[in-house]
Amino acid sequence: MNNFLGFKWLSLTYGIVPVQPFRTISELGATRQTSSVDGFLHETYRAQFKPAATLADHLTQ
Repeated sequence: MNNFLGFKWLSLTYGIVPVQPFRTISELGATRQTSSVDGFLHETYRAQFKPAATLADHLTQ
C-alpha cells in the first residue's frame, strides 16, 4: 500500500508511466504541509482527507 494521492496514486495503482515528472506530489502524513523545491510541490494531507481507492475519488478530491 502506498500513501500517495491523486495522479501519483493513479500512476502506481494502474501501472501508468508518466511522460514527464509530476509537478505536484500529494501524500498522507501526520500534519498538513506544503513544500516547494525548484517549482515542484510536495503536499501532505492528514489521513481524514484520504479518498476512497477509486479512480473517481482520486481525480475529484
